[in-house]
Amino acid sequence: PRTTSSSGSPTTAGACPRSCAKTATGCATCRPGPTGSAVRWSSIPAPVLPVWDIAVAPDDEDFVAVVTDSRQEVYLSDDGGETWTSTFLSSIPSWDPTLLVADIAVSPEYDGGERDIAIGARHPGDGLVAGDVWVVQTGALSTWSAQEVFDLHPDALTGMDVSAVAFSPDYADDDTILAV
Repeated sequence: PRTTSSSGSPTTAGACPRSCAKTATGCATCRPGPTGSAVRWSSIPAPVLPVWDIAVAPDDEDFVAVVTDSRQEVYLSDDGGETWTSTFLSSIPSWDPTLLVADIAVSPEYDGGERDIAIGARHPGDGLVAGDVWVVQTGALSTWSAQEVFDLHPDALTGMDVSAVAFSPDYADDDTILAV
């Protein structure tokens, strides 16, 4: 079957987009180059493979967050993927290693350069452990905090998971994170 790459060129299923190298584990991580008459791709290094999920700041294409390490860790880059910094999610004492990161989001910048990173967590097993929304501020990467979203609703069922998270476009003013 043929599909269309992000440049609009047809590709064969399983093939890498034009100008992206094929590696032993698939296609190299690629991103669009400068805008112009043609889309160009360039390879960027990944912190730890495989990358399970990716989020880009809505107001800065160079600020990228990825989920790695079997959905147990989050890395950040503020230079478009050239360098990566761990957020130490799996190292915090309150993190339950049976949880998996199901989704990730990056807030717009606020308060002179701060951002929040939010993850939705789920428990794939028995339904007795609930997922949650966890948030960390870029200025304090090792201080993830569970939002205890199911404590906000008295009728929440045990074992509910969070499968998607998103920041309000007006997050700087309304502090709203949507969780599904």
